[in-house]
Amino acid sequence: MRKATMIMLMMLILTLGGTRLAAIKLYDSRDEVTLTEMSVWGNKESMQDLTMQMHIMYQDRLHWVTTVPMENPKEAVTEYKCSITPVYADLERYNGLSMDLSIDTSMVQDKILQGKADGIAKAYQELADTIGPGEEAEAEIYLKDYIDYYQYIIGLEVPGTDIYRWKSLYKTGTVQKQEDYAMEKLSDFFKIPVLEEERHSISLGKDERGNIHHIGSGTGESDFFYMQIFNAIGENELYFTFDTHSRDGVVVDTNQIPGGYGIYQLPFDSTLEGSEENADRISIDADGLKMVYALESQIEVIHLHLNGRKDKLVLHTIENEKYIVTIIDISTMKTLQKIEVMDWKEDYGNQIYVEDSYFVNVVHKPREEGRIEAAVITENEKGEYEIAFISEIQNKNIPGFNTSQMYLAFDGTRLAMAGFIEEEEQNYRETCNVFLAVCDALGLQYYGEYRNSLETGYDIDSYYYHCQGYGWEPIVLQWRE
Repeated sequence: MRKATMIMLMMLILTLGGTRLAAIKLYDSRDEVTLTEMSVWGNKESMQDLTMQMHIMYQDRLHWVTTVPMENPKEAVTEYKCSITPVYADLERYNGLSMDLSIDTSMVQDKILQGKADGIAKAYQELADTIGPGEEAEAEIYLKDYIDYYQYIIGLEVPGTDIYRWKSLYKTGTVQKQEDYAMEKLSDFFKIPVLEEERHSISLGKDERGNIHHIGSGTGESDFFYMQIFNAIGENELYFTFDTHSRDGVVVDTNQIPGGYGIYQLPFDSTLEGSEENADRISIDADGLKMVYALESQIEVIHLHLNGRKDKLVLHTIENEKYIVTIIDISTMKTLQKIEVMDWKEDYGNQIYVEDSYFVNVVHKPREEGRIEAAVITENEKGEYEIAFISEIQNKNIPGFNTSQMYLAFDGTRLAMAGFIEEEEQNYRETCNVFLAVCDALGLQYYGEYRNSLETGYDIDSYYYHCQGYGWEPIVLQWRE
């Protein structure tokens, strides 16, 4: 077995070329991965019975799974695998619906070339008419002078449907296929009038023969609307909503959307996923799109997701300077609970982490001496949600850590949070060194940073030449019973 492994290693080194020194160094300790404390703050007893499992890879060929009892990292156990050909993680996830409002300049140029310069393309044509060969020009336009309603670049990913950047700007009026029909239905459903004061900057240049050779666009200094969509994908339905506020807080007009503003349901047939027999079909039922739960257009939506059993929607909103969580029964679309979690100020930022039986909203309070709080909300055995605690996890007197990409575990009283440490001196490259934080209702109880022996510090600029986390969940935390 050792001989076979050595042969595989040598073949791997030959295929990696300039990375061979790093590969040799990593191989030396292939099944003896260690975590070494670099810094520690607080009470170590708070992480008693916590296990961390790390999934690390090097160029998708060397793979380590290291399981560490955090109260005694020296007892770490590692499983190691080596492959001549890359073994890639399965990172397939469905992103739901996106509706981009930016100007697609390639489509604008196509319209001008075809002599069909209507809508936004007309603004570019007018600008082009003002310059000669070899010249460039730019202008600022009022969007409403050229289009009445926002136009969309649509993406849709659900089981059985994968549509990338369909453009309502280039609607032909002739439906060629299912995809066009479905996307036109979606585009026409969300008729949102352009803001009166929204301005865009446009630019273009001509080559020496007078042909347009580049086109640009931007939002400029004015207010603008960005359609931020929040998705929750069920067994055979996509639920989604969007925030109605412009950058400056103006609420857009949603009165022309059928049923008004709220949470929308788009049915799809998940059995078509991977079906060769129905390969020419898409799974969504665009005719079934409807509003199923009404919302006041003034509220600010910050998140939407399903619970672990996928029988409830969880809606996160800001209403009258309060952070509100609303629980909705998807079988009836009736409100089951409405929980007022905390006061909310305009400058707060947040990151929401969703697990099967709980979720955590990490709230940043920049004007309050950099305070960060974790609001932990759990679903009990009766299916009811309740606030477990709201705990301060960072301030000027306790260690700071990156809360934007963490992996969690909650045992009912303690919340463990872990992530990879970024290397500031290398453009914030994510290392495979890790941090661990543990908090409870009284606040942060422990914070530690650990050096992973796989972090070679190999000095090559490319991120590809360093060990990295593997898969959607490269760090798995678990409280042992």
